[in-house]
Amino acid sequence: MEQHPRQIVKCVRDLIVLGGMIAMVNGLVSRSDFGWLELNPTPWLLVPVLLGARYGAVAGLFSGAVTSALIAAAHGGRAMDETKAFVQDHPFYFSALVLMGYLAGECGRWLSGSKAALDEKCKAQAFELERMSAELDLQREAKHDLQKRLALHNATLAGLDDDLRKLVTGSSESLMAGLLTLLHQHAQVTSAGLYLRRGDKLERVAVLHPTKPLKESLTMDENPLARRALEERSVMSVKSAMETTKDQPFLAALPFERREMEGVLLVQDMPLRAFNWANLARIELIMLWTFAMDLVRGQFSAPGELVPVEAWKVLINQAIATDQLHDVPSMVVKQEVDAASEKVILKMLPPTAAATRLPEGSGIAILLPLAGEMEAGALVTEWQRLGIKKSPVKYPVTRGPSAEEFWNHVLKP
Repeated sequence: MEQHPRQIVKCVRDLIVLGGMIAMVNGLVSRSDFGWLELNPTPWLLVPVLLGARYGAVAGLFSGAVTSALIAAAHGGRAMDETKAFVQDHPFYFSALVLMGYLAGECGRWLSGSKAALDEKCKAQAFELERMSAELDLQREAKHDLQKRLALHNATLAGLDDDLRKLVTGSSESLMAGLLTLLHQHAQVTSAGLYLRRGDKLERVAVLHPTKPLKESLTMDENPLARRALEERSVMSVKSAMETTKDQPFLAALPFERREMEGVLLVQDMPLRAFNWANLARIELIMLWTFAMDLVRGQFSAPGELVPVEAWKVLINQAIATDQLHDVPSMVVKQEVDAASEKVILKMLPPTAAATRLPEGSGIAILLPLAGEMEAGALVTEWQRLGIKKSPVKYPVTRGPSAEEFWNHVLKP
């Protein structure tokens, strides 16, 4: 038998135990019919069937043969002729014992093979399920982390680049009113006015939800908050929203410059939860970007034209400050061009983008304000679709370097 020695020992042991039990029962119940020849099927079939099913076809054949020999010997006694004659008188009975052992062994082997295949498949599926569960846990954790970061991050600035694009590309006359609308959408300003300084007076050029304090003309003397903001060139605000008075009705004053003219934003009202330094910094960010882009578009170029390097560096400084204060990215794309491809690229740039020529005509550098890798990638894909083969280089505008250091970094080959 091609079986492990320990398995052979177990098979012999089970044969002795099981055969002995059935022989004992047979002797007690039907002593005159040892082997239960008159019963169909005979209980002795249990011996080869059970052993064959457990240990295989060889064990089934062996146990069937041993059982047949035991029964034949019991009937024939010591006489070999009588034993031989008894076997010949019952051929079906003894053949069935051996054959059933073999068939039980084959069925057991087939079932074992199926069970092994199912076990392997089950293990593989269990492993896959464990892997997918781990991936699902990671995705849930990443989703939770993203939601948490989005809640803590400047989610209110989402879409600011599109809104700035619409504002800057509009008419010059609508810029101020559009800026106040932008502040209302992104910084929750509910009442404010934009004033230009003319001598010692402040002349209102745009207003959002006008109130009595937001007069068309104000003097510097009656607005110390505005005076300090313009003199110190920084944001000024009251310490608490409850500190506003009839003589000082404004929550904050934010200075700005528009094409060599000084001005100030006077915030008269906003929700109490929005009156904090983070939101005031957001207001300052929106104003700086608006007037910086307006300066570039108004003095240096029209959409689709190059701007001087110094004007471009002003915008880079603003992009660095934006990332440092608000974690809002910008991206610079350096592209080698010839005359034809340069014209195509400049024509496709969004209105908020600013492009400048690199020294020695080696290419152009394009600033995409408030944009990340995805926006830059979409723009590059569109260039390639139109036949521009040379691959660009992308530079995230991050906190740390100055505009001059960033410029030198872009110039490196």
